[in-house]
Amino acid sequence: MPAAWWVRRGAVVDGPFTVDQLKQMAGNGNLDRKAPIRLGKTTKWVEAQRMGWLCEYFETTSQTVTDQIPTEVPSAPVAPPDLPSGFTYPWYLYAIIGTGTMIVLALALLIIFEHPRADVNSSVGDVTTNDRGGNNTDEENIDDTPEQQRTDHEDPKPHQPVGSPTEKSNAPTTNKSGPEPSVKSRTLDAESGVAASSQVADLLIANGTDEKQISQAVGLVVCGWKGVLESGSHFEARGTPIVYDEREVKSLDASHQERLWISDDGNGWELLLGGSGSCFMVSPDGYMLTNKHVIEDLYSTLNDPSPVGRIQKQFAYQRLQPTVWVILEGTAREAEIVQVSANFDLAILRIDVNRSPYFKLAAADQLPRLTSVLSFGFPAVARQGLNDEEDILEWENSFDQKKKIESLFKPSDFEYVVTRGNVNVIQYRELSGHLIQHNADISAGNSGGPLVDENGLAWGINTYSMTQASGGIASGIFHALMMQQLRSEIDHHVRRCKWE
Repeated sequence: MPAAWWVRRGAVVDGPFTVDQLKQMAGNGNLDRKAPIRLGKTTKWVEAQRMGWLCEYFETTSQTVTDQIPTEVPSAPVAPPDLPSGFTYPWYLYAIIGTGTMIVLALALLIIFEHPRADVNSSVGDVTTNDRGGNNTDEENIDDTPEQQRTDHEDPKPHQPVGSPTEKSNAPTTNKSGPEPSVKSRTLDAESGVAASSQVADLLIANGTDEKQISQAVGLVVCGWKGVLESGSHFEARGTPIVYDEREVKSLDASHQERLWISDDGNGWELLLGGSGSCFMVSPDGYMLTNKHVIEDLYSTLNDPSPVGRIQKQFAYQRLQPTVWVILEGTAREAEIVQVSANFDLAILRIDVNRSPYFKLAAADQLPRLTSVLSFGFPAVARQGLNDEEDILEWENSFDQKKKIESLFKPSDFEYVVTRGNVNVIQYRELSGHLIQHNADISAGNSGGPLVDENGLAWGINTYSMTQASGGIASGIFHALMMQQLRSEIDHHVRRCKWE
């Protein structure tokens, strides 16, 4: 067959035909001279004389019919002109292609912006904090009774997850009903990764005496309340009292009664929350480490809201919410509880910052004796009154309500305290883990603060202290939870920390 032709007559496409067949159809009167024609796939070029006949016979031809040798085109028939919206292909093909494109784009956006969410660990236990350097109540002090060594709580038992066996878990557990951290992407853009990495490296604290960076990386943790009064006014407070009548006071066990202030008429008052501690930044995007016992009262209240309902009813609050703040350089930011460890006195918080100086973490499991170390934090003793009047004012502030939580502190309360000492020994306690014993003085409120070397490398988290006496002179022994044993748990929740 020299050539293949399709002839369109109205909406009907006929063909293919050879030139000879077209001539025969024209001779029989079966071919419209004005019908457009289209060259199909050929196996042989059409002779020039036959091309001339086609161009002469047909007044309307397709663009592939010229007086030159035609270009070969696909053999698919031409679509009729009366399809919906003038499409030359079936409309449903466009619908399928458009829908598929939108699905691919949506999946791409999800992949770009998705970030794993870390549920809060479900373990909340009864850790005894009376002997810990950072007790989460400002009023408790380290026992400094002469000639008496603190030994009853040297090995505080770590929390066990609710409903779990008493055996120590090897992996952290999570509480899906607890507070959920907000979801935000924290991955560097691929095109600016090199520049961003350089900027992040500049935020690393490389000197233990860099006050400017350290003041932005060591925070005061405050556990308190925010709510709405009956009048509609918003407030923030460190502590809120819960009231027990005389009958209720008598029904409480002795240990609970000791926490009450009992009036002459037999009613009891208990201050809920109001404690504080320390924390420190371990990534440029707001992740901070502290001790579990610093926030455990607040965490327990989040999981058991019954006291909140009672207080709300007693004082006719419209709303009342347990809240944890981190105060850096006098500015308070609400923090979310990212993780509460099942195995160690560790909690991970996060505040909303994008670029912050942060401490690199020690990955080594050995620290030489007499290594010079520094402790940073906000000991409660720094906020104690120097006389009876100041003590009364500090106590009243525990119940006061302000628009902003930082208004309940003095400006000097936001200055971190630094002490210097040396490493004495690394000890292992089965129920506590590896502890760095040192003599860089800490007291109540220091809990959760970092223990670092001269280069700003964080070796541990200051956790608790004991007081011992010899020859009538009292001295303190201070312990920090060694960082290396916490690595897998920290890495699971903090992406951009730096280990060295």
